[in-house]
Amino acid sequence: MSRRQTTIFFTTALCLLAGSLGAQSITATVKSVDKEAQTLTLGDGRVVRVGAGDARIGYVGEEIRGELEPMTEPPTLYAIWPNDSIDRQIEKSVNESLHTETITQGRKAFRSLGDYLPDFALYDQEGNLVRKSTFRGNNVVYNFIFTRCQMPNMCPATTARMLRLQKLVDESQLRDVQLVTITFDPEYDTPGVLNEYAVQRGAHFKNFSLLTGDPDAIEDMMKQFGILTVDEDGTINHTMATVMVDGNGMVVYRKEGSLWTPEEFLDRLVEREAGKGS
Repeated sequence: MSRRQTTIFFTTALCLLAGSLGAQSITATVKSVDKEAQTLTLGDGRVVRVGAGDARIGYVGEEIRGELEPMTEPPTLYAIWPNDSIDRQIEKSVNESLHTETITQGRKAFRSLGDYLPDFALYDQEGNLVRKSTFRGNNVVYNFIFTRCQMPNMCPATTARMLRLQKLVDESQLRDVQLVTITFDPEYDTPGVLNEYAVQRGAHFKNFSLLTGDPDAIEDMMKQFGILTVDEDGTINHTMATVMVDGNGMVVYRKEGSLWTPEEFLDRLVEREAGKGS
């Protein structure tokens, strides 16, 4: 079974389970947020409980979509996504082009040194639509994780390195640096989940973005970055790569596997900001 087929299978199973428990898909505009109580007041006056990350985002004045479980008090809204119609049109158009390019190039889609990243449209940990151009002019370090990963030497260790790199970047006062983590478990890792994941680990979002979105777009991005995954025993086994691109989106450094150090990426970031990077 392919990854996309597996995704469809589990998504369908979750929908059937949610349906049997009374959950329902809704769209609504958020009128107000109570971050302390972790509740949103919707446009029709309903008050719903949400996760800490979703409460932190707030979405006030915005339309969202999610799954409503009415059997709790107050009802619980989960799997929350932004639902701005213009952003969704942009997302669809950009990611259709990404998919066409990935399929057409086949194995050549893999981005090695000197290659340019394709455009993409994903959502960050604050519910904002992000594209490649969002980071234009910055040296960017990309990696992939998923928040439910329990293997201590994989995603948790990689996230710890990214946070260490953020600390080193802040201390070095580098100005044109962005760190970007993309999840390959978007069915679970919504913007709110990524928000809480990062905050609980001490990240700030001035130069660190965590991205999620359409599963097909993320699968295409994984092919572009050379990330391989296999679903086994309810978890995702995967390869790892950390990739640095310049201000124009060109790959200038790659480190395969999980054994990289924040210091080696910091050295290259310092060199590039000083105009000495190759």
